[in-house]
Amino acid sequence: MVMAGYASFIGTTLIFPLLFRFKRRFTTRTILMTVCPVLICCNLITMHTNNMLLLTVACFLSGFFRMWGTFECFSNMRLTITPEGNFSVFYPFIYIIVLESIQLSGLTSTYISDWGNWRYMHWMVIGLLIAVWLCVLCLTRHIRVMRKVPLINVDWIGCALWGIMLFAIVFVCIYGEYYDWLDSIYIRTSIVVAVMALLLNINRMTSIHRPYIPADVFRYKKFPVVLVLFLLLCLFLTTSSVLQNKLLTSILNFDPLNVISLNRFSFAGILAGAGIVFAEFPERGGSWDSLYCFDNIYCKAYTF
Repeated sequence: MVMAGYASFIGTTLIFPLLFRFKRRFTTRTILMTVCPVLICCNLITMHTNNMLLLTVACFLSGFFRMWGTFECFSNMRLTITPEGNFSVFYPFIYIIVLESIQLSGLTSTYISDWGNWRYMHWMVIGLLIAVWLCVLCLTRHIRVMRKVPLINVDWIGCALWGIMLFAIVFVCIYGEYYDWLDSIYIRTSIVVAVMALLLNINRMTSIHRPYIPADVFRYKKFPVVLVLFLLLCLFLTTSSVLQNKLLTSILNFDPLNVISLNRFSFAGILAGAGIVFAEFPERGGSWDSLYCFDNIYCKAYTF
């Protein structure tokens, strides 16, 4: 089950370099009318399958298409929120929607599971997706705001190699202790696969014209700063989720309803963090790439 959960995050990650290519190839109507049925199928599979491999694939596709649909919605909203394209205004607004939705979904799913059955949450999501699909079908039409660019020269092999590397690393991190680390053939094989996939990706960066992730990305001046900020972000995310849950469930023996009730405070913390960044950051001349990390870090630090 844990592997399936991380598969969703891997799917969310892998689509990022392809999002703008997809946006130039497909219209908003086409994207949303594709994403909704796929997510409905993934929810149905999640509810009814006992096959871990199938569940992992469904979660991977769910993360992939969920991020695609989310990006399409937010990219269309950006100029409405800030016509001048000010990211210091746009990102706090996005974080309020995304992070608050995470908190509310946790509350909703826990209370629904306690009241009835965990499958009811999936049925509610399916109903909402059907409503979105019907709205897109009845209220939108195909409008192309930029020149159509075919999906040529997309490094699908590179995408697959990065995915294999991430899956191998996640497998080692999750099951390393269970299989006794390097004493297990599974862990040793996963490490070899991850290293080989990384080397092949590095080779593709330097040998093909349009790699999945260009080597120039790692030469950006602000790349080390952004990397450090993301590491700090992960630290705060871990503090306010994993460590907090361990404390409440394993040590204090709180029941799920009391544990999830703390999401109300997280809800307030995210609002406060996003609001402060929205009010203060533009006045200090910050750049949008730093804002991306500072906003999340402040929200989670406030929550903890």
